[in-house]
Amino acid sequence: MSPIEKNARRLVGVLVQHFPAGATCEDLRRQFEKDTSLARQSFYNALNYVKGQGWFVGGGKDRWEQRDQLYTLNPDGCWKEPPVSIGEQLEKARLDNDRLEYLANSKMRQIGELQVEVERLRDWSSGGDANGEANVALSSLVRIVGDSAITARQRLRAAAAVLGYKVQDAAVTEFVRRFLESVCADADIAIDYRIEAGALLRRHEAPRVMSESVRPTYRENEGSEVSRIEAWRNYEIKQREYQIILATKDTPPEGWADDLYSDDYVPPAEGWPGPEPVIPLKDLVVARRARQDRLEREAVEALSRERSALKASQHNGNGNGSDEPRG
Repeated sequence: MSPIEKNARRLVGVLVQHFPAGATCEDLRRQFEKDTSLARQSFYNALNYVKGQGWFVGGGKDRWEQRDQLYTLNPDGCWKEPPVSIGEQLEKARLDNDRLEYLANSKMRQIGELQVEVERLRDWSSGGDANGEANVALSSLVRIVGDSAITARQRLRAAAAVLGYKVQDAAVTEFVRRFLESVCADADIAIDYRIEAGALLRRHEAPRVMSESVRPTYRENEGSEVSRIEAWRNYEIKQREYQIILATKDTPPEGWADDLYSDDYVPPAEGWPGPEPVIPLKDLVVARRARQDRLEREAVEALSRERSALKASQHNGNGNGSDEPRG
């Protein structure tokens, strides 16, 4: 069945269900859009199809008559769907049975996995790990992470404590990761908490771009010009980021350090850089909040422009009350 025929069948259903005595074009259109959430053009395409097939009768001969004339179903019943043969019914039943069998097996596997996870949770709550060894601290932290009655701040601190140390049972780590992912995806949670949850995930999932152990390596190998160049590059990148955040109270814009990351970067002629500047946590939080506010403001403005454009197109489009859209 083609998409236009499918919409035509929906339009027949609208007339049968809501207007057994018949309906005008405008009433049909409004109810069709309400039931299907489809665009206005989809209604006119479906209407033209049912008229061409002879499923609807009435409606007048031109657009002025159609405004008040009623559409009704063709008395000959040509609008009814053709009967399904016994063979087609059996084939459909077989496919449905295969689908239900697959879903049942899938659910059984999920139930088995959940039962294993429940047993692990019981071990944690009783102060034991997967090997039966006592671990009261870990079980207490996991219970805090999973307790929705506790504040988000306390649950995040517990999650950080779990991920900050090696855990033998991978299921414990996965449980905490799922909690952090749910915090990041929840738009109702404060932005500061979502940022903290994201930072914990990033520290756990990926190594830092610049390891803190890099700087001592440069000092130990001061005879290497390559090491000196990289030391100056990292120092100037950090210094510029610090200056931008302090000056703009926002995170650096796109491309802010392209020249420093370039292969053509040239450091000072001699010497090694001093300690890298440390961005105060207060300034970093202010910058991240400013960036988040700016992104949300830009998103709202973009959505407002799209809505205005859509309203304008609808106003200039097919609001003439006829069966056909304006040319």
